[in-house]
Amino acid sequence: MTTFTASLHQSQPREIHAGLQTASSKLTTSATGTAGSVFLVAKVPNQAHIKDFWLFADDAGADQTWSVGIVRPEGSTSGSITILAAVLLAATSTSGGSTTIRPAGGLLPYKISISDEALPRWAWIAVTAAAAISASADLRFVATYDMDDDNMG
Repeated sequence: MTTFTASLHQSQPREIHAGLQTASSKLTTSATGTAGSVFLVAKVPNQAHIKDFWLFADDAGADQTWSVGIVRPEGSTSGSITILAAVLLAATSTSGGSTTIRPAGGLLPYKISISDEALPRWAWIAVTAAAAISASADLRFVATYDMDDDNMG
């Protein structure tokens, strides 16, 4: 498994406030990625309710299967993580390389839940490619989320 990190349009999750918020990114790579490559595309704070997203994916004209999930921290000192590979979007096949993917199947909204002792206090949204990336990949991602009223300061 190869891991790539997108260029985030905002490097840290936004301060908690009322209303809808967005997290977005862009990733372009010409490196080879193995089957199961993970693309870290957005950071969202603990207790966020992910309401919607869209993913533009271009895999140099190749067919691909994409999943969208969460990578969250576990424990304060262990550095361990939990990968929930398809909690936002189950494996979705595309053909011909370039496509825009929207959530389907009733998986949203999804609430981010991180244990109280875990650091950092945010999770990654991660896109996983089932097949190898052999030439290049171009990903654009936007997620919309809001927060519980009792988590706002």
